[in-house]
Amino acid sequence: MFTQSFIFNQIHIEAARNASDDFNLFHDKHKWLQITHTPFKGPIVLGFQLNAMIEYQFHLYRETNHKNRIISENGLRYSNYQITFVNAVRPDRELDIKKTLIKTIPELILSNRIAIKSNNKTVLKFLRNSSSNHSQ
Repeated sequence: MFTQSFIFNQIHIEAARNASDDFNLFHDKHKWLQITHTPFKGPIVLGFQLNAMIEYQFHLYRETNHKNRIISENGLRYSNYQITFVNAVRPDRELDIKKTLIKTIPELILSNRIAIKSNNKTVLKFLRNSSSNHSQ
Protein backbone atom coordinates (compact mmCIF):
# COMPACT_ATOMS: atom_id res chain seq x y z
CA MET A 1 0.00 0.00 0.00
CA PHE A 2 1.30 3.45 -0.92
CA THR A 3 1.45 5.43 2.32
CA GLN A 4 4.31 7.85 1.81
CA SER A 5 3.21 11.48 1.78
CA PHE A 6 4.75 14.23 -0.28
CA ILE A 7 5.48 17.61 1.26
CA PHE A 8 6.33 20.69 -0.82
CA ASN A 9 9.38 22.45 0.57
CA GLN A 10 10.89 25.76 -0.46
CA ILE A 11 13.70 23.87 -2.24
CA HIS A 12 11.08 22.41 -4.63
CA ILE A 13 9.84 25.91 -5.41
CA GLU A 14 13.40 27.17 -5.95
CA ALA A 15 14.17 24.30 -8.34
CA ALA A 16 11.03 24.98 -10.40
CA ARG A 17 11.67 28.74 -10.45
CA ASN A 18 15.23 28.30 -11.67
CA ALA A 19 14.28 25.66 -14.24
CA SER A 20 11.51 27.81 -15.70
CA ASP A 21 13.01 31.30 -15.24
CA ASP A 22 9.93 32.24 -13.20
CA PHE A 23 11.21 34.89 -10.84
CA ASN A 24 7.81 36.16 -9.72
CA LEU A 25 8.14 37.58 -6.21
CA PHE A 26 5.25 35.40 -4.97
CA HIS A 27 7.55 32.36 -5.13
CA ASP A 28 10.69 33.91 -3.61
CA LYS A 29 11.40 33.01 0.03
CA HIS A 30 12.77 36.50 0.78
CA LYS A 31 11.26 38.87 -1.79
CA TRP A 32 7.59 37.96 -1.23
CA LEU A 33 7.64 40.56 1.55
CA GLN A 34 8.06 43.27 -1.10
CA ILE A 35 4.52 42.63 -2.35
CA THR A 36 2.13 45.13 -0.81
CA HIS A 37 -1.00 43.64 0.78
CA THR A 38 -0.17 40.04 -0.16
CA PRO A 39 -2.77 37.70 1.33
CA PHE A 40 -0.47 34.66 1.28
CA LYS A 41 1.82 35.33 4.28
CA GLY A 42 4.75 33.63 2.52
CA PRO A 43 5.94 32.22 -0.79
CA ILE A 44 3.54 30.02 -2.77
CA VAL A 45 4.00 26.92 -4.93
CA LEU A 46 4.03 27.47 -8.72
CA GLY A 47 0.81 26.32 -10.43
CA PHE A 48 2.44 24.12 -13.09
CA GLN A 49 4.65 22.58 -10.42
CA LEU A 50 1.69 21.78 -8.23
CA ASN A 51 -0.18 20.08 -11.10
CA ALA A 52 2.89 18.11 -12.18
CA MET A 53 3.65 16.90 -8.67
CA ILE A 54 0.04 15.90 -8.03
CA GLU A 55 -0.13 13.98 -11.30
CA TYR A 56 3.12 12.21 -10.40
CA GLN A 57 1.76 11.29 -6.96
CA PHE A 58 -1.36 9.85 -8.64
CA HIS A 59 0.92 7.83 -10.93
CA LEU A 60 2.95 6.47 -8.00
CA TYR A 61 -0.16 5.64 -6.01
CA ARG A 62 -1.86 3.82 -8.87
CA GLU A 63 1.32 1.96 -9.83
CA THR A 64 2.03 0.87 -6.24
CA ASN A 65 -1.57 -0.24 -5.68
CA HIS A 66 -1.83 -2.06 -9.04
CA LYS A 67 -4.54 0.26 -10.37
CA ASN A 68 -2.66 0.73 -13.65
CA ARG A 69 -3.51 -2.86 -14.48
CA ILE A 70 -7.23 -2.17 -14.07
CA ILE A 71 -6.84 0.93 -16.23
CA SER A 72 -5.10 -0.90 -19.09
CA GLU A 73 -7.32 -4.02 -18.96
CA ASN A 74 -10.49 -1.93 -19.15
CA GLY A 75 -9.33 0.75 -21.60
CA LEU A 76 -9.69 3.61 -19.11
CA ARG A 77 -7.58 5.93 -21.21
CA TYR A 78 -9.42 9.20 -20.54
CA SER A 79 -8.98 11.31 -17.43
CA ASN A 80 -11.14 14.10 -16.12
CA TYR A 81 -9.68 16.51 -13.57
CA GLN A 82 -11.53 18.69 -11.09
CA ILE A 83 -9.47 21.16 -9.09
CA THR A 84 -10.88 23.27 -6.29
CA PHE A 85 -8.59 25.99 -4.95
CA VAL A 86 -9.59 27.44 -1.60
CA ASN A 87 -6.28 29.21 -1.07
CA ALA A 88 -2.73 29.23 -2.43
CA VAL A 89 -0.49 26.28 -1.58
CA ARG A 90 2.53 27.25 0.49
CA PRO A 91 5.67 25.29 1.39
CA ASP A 92 5.53 22.61 4.07
CA ARG A 93 2.04 21.45 3.12
CA GLU A 94 1.40 17.72 2.84
CA LEU A 95 -0.40 15.97 -0.02
CA ASP A 96 -2.91 13.42 1.25
CA ILE A 97 -4.00 10.84 -1.35
CA LYS A 98 -7.31 9.20 -0.60
CA LYS A 99 -7.98 5.53 -1.31
CA THR A 100 -9.10 4.73 -4.87
CA LEU A 101 -12.84 4.69 -5.40
CA ILE A 102 -14.11 2.33 -8.12
CA LYS A 103 -17.55 3.03 -9.58
CA THR A 104 -19.21 0.55 -11.91
CA ILE A 105 -22.56 2.22 -12.64
CA PRO A 106 -23.28 3.43 -15.28
CA GLU A 107 -19.71 2.54 -16.38
CA LEU A 108 -16.34 1.70 -14.84
CA ILE A 109 -14.65 4.80 -13.40
CA LEU A 110 -11.54 4.92 -11.21
CA SER A 111 -11.38 7.99 -8.95
CA ASN A 112 -8.63 9.36 -6.77
CA ARG A 113 -8.60 12.49 -4.64
CA ILE A 114 -5.81 14.53 -3.17
CA ALA A 115 -6.32 17.06 -0.44
CA ILE A 116 -3.79 19.63 0.72
CA LYS A 117 -4.41 21.13 4.12
CA SER A 118 -2.99 24.02 6.09
CA ASN A 119 -3.81 24.40 9.79
CA ASN A 120 -6.38 21.59 9.44
CA LYS A 121 -8.21 23.52 6.70
CA THR A 122 -8.33 22.33 3.11
CA VAL A 123 -6.59 24.70 0.69
CA LEU A 124 -6.87 22.51 -2.41
CA LYS A 125 -8.86 19.48 -3.57
CA PHE A 126 -7.82 17.63 -6.71
CA LEU A 127 -9.96 14.85 -8.20
CA ARG A 128 -8.94 12.56 -11.07
CA ASN A 129 -11.48 10.25 -12.73
CA SER A 130 -10.29 7.70 -15.28
CA SER A 131 -12.81 6.14 -17.67
CA SER A 132 -13.21 4.69 -21.15
CA ASN A 133 -15.44 7.62 -22.13
CA HIS A 134 -13.90 11.01 -22.91
CA SER A 135 -16.93 12.91 -21.56
CA GLN A 136 -16.70 11.68 -17.94
